[in-house]
Amino acid sequence: MVSAVGRAAREAARSEAAASEFSTGLAAELEGTTDAQRAGDVVSEVFDALRDDASPEAALLRVRLHSLLRKLSEREVFLLAETIEGTRSG
Repeated sequence: MVSAVGRAAREAARSEAAASEFSTGLAAELEGTTDAQRAGDVVSEVFDALRDDASPEAALLRVRLHSLLRKLSEREVFLLAETIEGTRSG
């Protein structure tokens, strides 16, 4: 799921006129990592870079990334609940 956020971030960065090579590179790194701590660091770096950019494109990208992260969190909560319920009934 983290790689899905990374892929979407990279696609969004490529499609936005104001996206820099920096944010595209971070999105690629996020897509390639399986280390949760590094993923969190990369997401923070991406949001820091986007906050520094006052363009409408950067604002749109922030909104898209927030949405993807919400979906990721919802999916993780669902999987955790499913696991907990599975151990109770098994």
